[in-house]
Amino acid sequence: MVQLNAVTKAKAIKNCLDYLSEEADQADLTEVALFIGAAAEAAADAALRLEEHGSRRLVAVPTVRATAPADRQA
Repeated sequence: MVQLNAVTKAKAIKNCLDYLSEEADQADLTEVALFIGAAAEAAADAALRLEEHGSRRLVAVPTVRATAPADRQA
């Protein structure tokens, strides 16, 4: 079994989330696409932080809050 480092895992998660976001967008699931997109951005940020620090552990990741478009908020 191949052992992947944390940076590679974060990048793989980001790629998966990008794909899911596109699929949700094509299915007219705007809120879902926005939420998944925010998660993909967090994964990309995690990968960058891991690369910068050369660490296998991530200490802190900023929280990203997805919001629905203004016309759909209650």
